Amino acid sequence: MSEKRKNEIRNLLIYFSITYIISWLIWLFPIIFNFSNINRFVFYAGGVIGPCIGAYLTTLITEKTEGFKILWKRVWSFKFDKKWLIPTLFMMPFIFLVLNLIAGENFLSKVLTTNPSNLILWAILFYIAAAFEEVGWRGYALDRLQSKTNAFFSSLILGLVWGLWHLPLLIYYWLFPIRFIYLYLIFVVFLSIMFTFLYNNTNRNIFIVTFFHAIINVLLSFFTPLKIADRDILYYYLNSIILLMDIILIIIFGPKKLKRENDKNTL
Repeated sequence: MSEKRKNEIRNLLIYFSITYIISWLIWLFPIIFNFSNINRFVFYAGGVIGPCIGAYLTTLITEKTEGFKILWKRVWSFKFDKKWLIPTLFMMPFIFLVLNLIAGENFLSKVLTTNPSNLILWAILFYIAAAFEEVGWRGYALDRLQSKTNAFFSSLILGLVWGLWHLPLLIYYWLFPIRFIYLYLIFVVFLSIMFTFLYNNTNRNIFIVTFFHAIINVLLSFFTPLKIADRDILYYYLNSIILLMDIILIIIFGPKKLKRENDKNTL
């Protein structure tokens, strides 16, 4: 194994370790000390900063201030082919439209009757939370994984790490029964392929994956069909539809890069 490869693997392990330690300490602190629900919410929101701190701290340690500045600038970059806003905006709403049709519920009616101010407020909060995550998961980790293996396997590895990172939330905050946690992990791994697809086709744009992440959280919070709100049924349906979408993307764009080979936006 070359020295460069060893360094990249070491850097990834450093990043994942810092991210898990920070987030899990924040999330588990109020559980251990039995804080009230209000205080728990503060810690619940605060834990999402882990991937962000992990990315910047690891970059500062391994690439010094120059690498730090480059990562910082990428967070605020909106340079990408704007046609990719179409799949970013509509892939997940289409999936939830299908989900609501399966449940016999009117997705459009939900959109029209949802309180706009409430929706906008939560959309902003979800975007901020997603930004803290995506600078790390995609902005830092995905690039380094893709330098070692193809886009498909990188997505699976990152999806599993990303999914397991949620464990304290699943168990102590969202109160997922243990038997349903594996369905959520599959959900995150399947989603990871879609994130990689958007990230690679927008020249590694962090804004796009942050926006996509926020859309998913909004849909899960406001537009989940009431008739299949039970987590096991919901994630069976969601996972099946997303898997079908992933298969289509892999067939069309290929597992190597999940993008067109002749696209100028090379990694």
